[in-house]
Amino acid sequence: MKPFKRGRFALIAHLALVGMTSVLAAQSVACDLSPVTQQREPWTLEQFADLMGKATFHQTPYEETHVSQILTEPLLSKGTLSFTRPSRLEKHVFSPHEERYVIEGGSLLWEDIVNGTIKELLLEDYPVLLSFVEGFRAVLAGDLSTLNNWFTLNLSGSLNNWNLTLTPRDEEMIRQFVTAIRFTGKEGKITGIEIQEASGDHSILTITTERK
Repeated sequence: MKPFKRGRFALIAHLALVGMTSVLAAQSVACDLSPVTQQREPWTLEQFADLMGKATFHQTPYEETHVSQILTEPLLSKGTLSFTRPSRLEKHVFSPHEERYVIEGGSLLWEDIVNGTIKELLLEDYPVLLSFVEGFRAVLAGDLSTLNNWFTLNLSGSLNNWNLTLTPRDEEMIRQFVTAIRFTGKEGKITGIEIQEASGDHSILTITTERK
């Protein structure tokens, strides 16, 4: 196990967003609930997992705003996100600085395209980061059992307007890195995602309809 540095976690956190926000571009998947049930019954974790497990994914453009105590104003970035089953997550940033992040299997690759720098690490060497990534992968796979191993889940709302909050079970992660991850969505699509960091910083990522 290697010493863990916050800077490396920030990189992984951005990558983890790739998988989850890729769901925003997922094709709609039919829900097996009748119209009456959709209106009257609460939206459940089992229904959420079923939709995620059936969803198909596409590369999609995004805009992300990061608010930090060390910045005088929010940092805006733009790029594309993609997820390829079973475990490849990619985030390609176009601005303000072109770079690419890829998680595939048990490895992480970061590429600074402007400067030609490439770095790679193994997730198993960083258990806290591994749990963070595996939690996101479990959502994409509709694997509630694995997801519950890493996070406490709180789902509210209805099929057409739901809110999902993930709270890490790992006390070290909460103390040093992320306190909550919040999602909003409609049926099988996520419409918003926010990561709240222990430092007080937070990021909000939204999907755009076309690349800018």
